[in-house]
Amino acid sequence: MLYSLRNAPFMSKLCYAFCGLNVFAIALFFVVMCCESPKHIPSEILLPALCLAAVAGIALGLYLSYRAEFSSLYAIFISPYYVGVLPILMGGSIAAFAFLLAGRPDVRWFAFNTNAFCMLLTIAMGMLLEARALGLLEGRNRWREEIDKYKNKCLSTKIWKGLEVDYIPGISDDFDFWFKNFNLDYLIGSVHLVENNEQLWFIDGPAEGYDDGLKNIFGNDMHLAVKSFYNQTCEMIESQKFDILGHCDKVLMHNRNRFITFDDEFYLRFLKETLMLAKEKNVIVEINTRGIYRKLHNDYYPGKYIFKFLKENAIRVIMSADGHKNDQINLGFEQLQNDLLLSGIHETWLPECMCKNPIPLIQA
Repeated sequence: MLYSLRNAPFMSKLCYAFCGLNVFAIALFFVVMCCESPKHIPSEILLPALCLAAVAGIALGLYLSYRAEFSSLYAIFISPYYVGVLPILMGGSIAAFAFLLAGRPDVRWFAFNTNAFCMLLTIAMGMLLEARALGLLEGRNRWREEIDKYKNKCLSTKIWKGLEVDYIPGISDDFDFWFKNFNLDYLIGSVHLVENNEQLWFIDGPAEGYDDGLKNIFGNDMHLAVKSFYNQTCEMIESQKFDILGHCDKVLMHNRNRFITFDDEFYLRFLKETLMLAKEKNVIVEINTRGIYRKLHNDYYPGKYIFKFLKENAIRVIMSADGHKNDQINLGFEQLQNDLLLSGIHETWLPECMCKNPIPLIQA
């Protein structure tokens, strides 16, 4: 997965730049360690080497920061890395360079050993403190505890615990694992990574990755890609226990009518079979506005083209903004509500833990 520098917060960009400077300093450090004088290294070798080290540092920072947003394990590594190891290595590199220029190689090696010890100590202490803060040492589930805390505090507001879980055959855990270990009230089942010949096509990332995956994994055969997406979705519905089917036509997100159209009979056959299977298994179908308000798609997931089929077959739906921030929770709902009413859909549903009856829609 790639993380967009353009959309990253300012502080994140500073962290990435700091990471690049750190590896630049590490490269300088080892140049100093291995040479009696930096003057002995040709500039045409030294400069590209340091530039590559800086790029590698930025890439490392991008990856670790991205993964830290989703994984407590990576968060354990990234925190001490930024706040401890980076300054120590940079300071040690500069000190060793200064000692070398002063003609003190014995002090230079002392700086190296001190630097290495501080680095290891910082990593160990940082991991211990972060693991303790996350409750990992006591086997606690911090995510569940935080929700339960506010659930007990905000008695006037009903709060339910839910997760969106990706289904990847042979890789992802059974959905029962999430219900059991996180004490969930409901679960959204989705497909973001489509498997074919032991390769995964990421349909929810940058458009370039979508195109590359279609070419390299499916040989630009969009019919095969569509078939694989819906076969995997149907396998999820058949084999897993969950409440809501997430963005069931996400395979069209970066398509933009280039490889297939939404009215293609081949495509519609697989989508309709998937929706009917969801109805059979008592799974609610999500109508998702995220593609519109994020300007990633020109329709809902799934789009208005399938609303009539949903109405005619009494398939239960739920409105969702797929919000990743608190100000996105209900974006696009007024227009979606009107579009559903125009299609003859006058009610939406929630998982049974929240409400057993339909919720009437009112013209916005």
